[in-house]
Amino acid sequence: MFGIIRQVVRLGVFSVTLCFFVACFGAKEAVFIYPVCDLYSRCPAPEDQKVGLLPATLCWSGKSTASCLRVSQGLYGEVVEVVGDTGGDYVQVRQLNLFHQGSVKEAKVSTFWCARADFCLLESLPKDLVGKIIPKPISYEKDRKCAHEYAPEKRVVQLKVPCQGLSAGTRLPIDLEKSSGDYFVALVYDPIKNKTSEVLLPKTDCTEPGFDLLAGQKQAFFVGLLNKWRALAQKAKGRVPYLWGGRSLDEFFPEGDFEERSLELNSLLSKSVVAYWTLRDQKKEQIKPSRDVWSGCDCSSLVVLAASIAKVPGYFCKTTTTIRALGTPLERDAVVKPGSLLWAPGHVMVLDGDDLIETSGYSSGYGGFHKVPLCKRFKGVEGVVDLQDKLREGKKITYLTKSGLESGNPVEGCIYPLVQSWGA
Repeated sequence: MFGIIRQVVRLGVFSVTLCFFVACFGAKEAVFIYPVCDLYSRCPAPEDQKVGLLPATLCWSGKSTASCLRVSQGLYGEVVEVVGDTGGDYVQVRQLNLFHQGSVKEAKVSTFWCARADFCLLESLPKDLVGKIIPKPISYEKDRKCAHEYAPEKRVVQLKVPCQGLSAGTRLPIDLEKSSGDYFVALVYDPIKNKTSEVLLPKTDCTEPGFDLLAGQKQAFFVGLLNKWRALAQKAKGRVPYLWGGRSLDEFFPEGDFEERSLELNSLLSKSVVAYWTLRDQKKEQIKPSRDVWSGCDCSSLVVLAASIAKVPGYFCKTTTTIRALGTPLERDAVVKPGSLLWAPGHVMVLDGDDLIETSGYSSGYGGFHKVPLCKRFKGVEGVVDLQDKLREGKKITYLTKSGLESGNPVEGCIYPLVQSWGA
């Protein structure tokens, strides 16, 4: 059904209508109607299409002179604001549930570009339908006023794991009267038939309606969720790949090798090299893969995805820079609890006892979401207590690759409790 929905909004009528709305009335609320939707740092240009735009690309490599366009992802049912439209295939939107901020004095940044086909204006839906099929958006703006009546939180569930082709983290309103036994009955909108269809969700795969936890339980639930994802990937004999800008988990990819490829792009004025990582089993001549969008996470988005399910208040940090700018480090003599964040320049990881949970890039040899003992990831670090002692003393830490080789220069590190005010 989701493939059909993706096509229906390509109609020219939708494009003209959206241009009119944005020009006359300003930002309009819209909802993603595809399981996973890529968001870009700028409006993709025709030359980007020549290299497949990025669908084949898990992330750009260090050899590239270009930057990766994908910087974020949206999930089915998430509400965004349409803030710019040039009438083409891509539209500028503002995400509500995450942001980048370089310092507490800087403005929050959450505006990106996405394909017009990936969303539907709420103005185009019947008013009585919005409250049945779309959850009230989670927003980093506490005083944000909604333009529509959404489904109340007391009848919204959130997927803890991939289910029915949807990503973990997807929020769905359910029919409480029909939900009994082992399944919730979720309502999903089909714009072609202009009605809702029912989808069965195993209750074990979802949070309870209106789910929340005590503050002291959230961090443990968060790290438990990460361990569950790892166990599911192992059971499926697959992995969650490292994906630059990725914030999704709707399938596990078979374990296999990844490889670095490069393309040389020439123009009259310049020459650039696009170097990127992708699956080895992609045909050499095939730039664009068969699937539209990759599923996966980068380091900071893995944390924000799991934190959203754990209902960690105030955690909307899209980047490691935001974590550093807004976070309060763990107190010097405090015990490092499982689920605490280990920050380093350009990277964030999760501590779980003497183990480390992270999604790391391909040059490290891991290329995805994994769990590894601290002693195998950092040179000379025996465990979490030793790590904390070294950081207290102002010592830097050195990464080790999967093969045990030193990677890069020593870097500073800092431990943050996950549950805190985050600049509020």
